[in-house]
Amino acid sequence: MNDHFTIRESQRDGIAEVHLGGELDLTAKPAVHSIVSRRLNDQTITGIVLDLSDVTFIDSSGIGGLIGCRNLASVVGKPLRAVGAKGRVATVLDLTGVGALLDGDRSTAPD
Repeated sequence: MNDHFTIRESQRDGIAEVHLGGELDLTAKPAVHSIVSRRLNDQTITGIVLDLSDVTFIDSSGIGGLIGCRNLASVVGKPLRAVGAKGRVATVLDLTGVGALLDGDRSTAPD
């Protein structure tokens, strides 16, 4: 993982909350995929929320990683949403259509 990327995770009411921060790029992609995969395989987890509120940069690798996580969640039948994107990150997600793809099932929204 790069020095400009952080991950924190918590769980509440069966929802895994994965808070990402910094630069979501090629070097961060494997860590995100690993955590999402692990949480999706946890039988106590019913859905995942990726909190992007502290992501400051996203490139095509990061976008691909988010799509890959969403596809993996779909295969195992659990909802995955991304919330909180701001500024340029939100713009990139909207322009690519990935924002709408990751908006998904609002039942996984944190309170």
